[in-house]
Amino acid sequence: MRGLSGTNRTSDGDEPTPAQLPNESQPASAVSLRYNAFCPDFTVESRLREGRRKVEARRDALVASSHLEYRRALVRILEDLKVNTFASATLAEAQELLSRQSIALVFCDDRLTDGSYRDLLQALRAWNKTPHVVVTTRTGEWKDYLEAVRLGAFDMIQYPYRPTDVELNVIRAMRGGDAKSDRAIA
Repeated sequence: MRGLSGTNRTSDGDEPTPAQLPNESQPASAVSLRYNAFCPDFTVESRLREGRRKVEARRDALVASSHLEYRRALVRILEDLKVNTFASATLAEAQELLSRQSIALVFCDDRLTDGSYRDLLQALRAWNKTPHVVVTTRTGEWKDYLEAVRLGAFDMIQYPYRPTDVELNVIRAMRGGDAKSDRAIA
C-alpha cells in the first residue's frame, strides 16, 4: 500500500510483495500519493510528472542555511532532482552569490547567523531580482507562514524536509507558477 509519505509498505509494516509494487503499466492514479475517485488525473504524482516535463528552464537554486545538517539534506534532495545547487551558511554569502548569479529559487532559513529571510527579501527587492524564496523553519507555525508570504516569500517548509515538498516547490518555481494557486492541489 502506498501511504502519504510515499513509501511502499503493507498495512502491517512489512515490505511489499512484487504484486503490491506499482509498475509502469498502471495508470497514474493507481500509484499516486493521493487518489481522488472523482478526478483521478488530478493527483499530486500526476502533477509532479507534468511539472517535470515543463521544467527545463533555469534550474539553479541557492540553499542559505546556518545549520550544516539541514543544508546538506536540502542540497542532497535538490541534486537528486538535477537542480544546479549553490549553498551558503550566512546571509552575506547568499547576498553575494545572488548579486553575481541568476538563481530561480532560494531556500533560506528563517534565521541565519547574520540576518534572516526578511533581510534577504528586502535586498532582492532593492536589486529588482525575482527568485522565488522558500523559507525553511523548525517550527512551521501558521502565523510565521502568513508573515513570510505577506513579506513576499514563495512558500514555507518545515524541517526535516520531505523530498515531495521540496520537489513541488522546485516545479512551481521553475515553471513560474504561484505557490498560492497550486496550494489546493498539494
